[in-house]
Amino acid sequence: MISNQILQNTIDGVKGTYFAVWAPHAVNVAVIGDFNDWLGFNHNMKMENDSGIWELFIPEVEEGAMYKYVISTQSGDTLYKAD
Repeated sequence: MISNQILQNTIDGVKGTYFAVWAPHAVNVAVIGDFNDWLGFNHNMKMENDSGIWELFIPEVEEGAMYKYVISTQSGDTLYKAD
């Protein structure tokens, strides 16, 4: 099961977007989109406290930006997920 959330936010005076996705069995999760030329290596997410929730704040990403999550599975597969 994969569930996600995005929020426009300001952190330390910097506007951007907060991404969060629940992917408890993933090995790695990244965000790709029109804001990074669909390349995920600059926007790897981090899981906090083994919660299964991967999070990342990306400065200057505005509402309406197109994006997908790149999810690396334990079996070595790569999944591309969007809303």
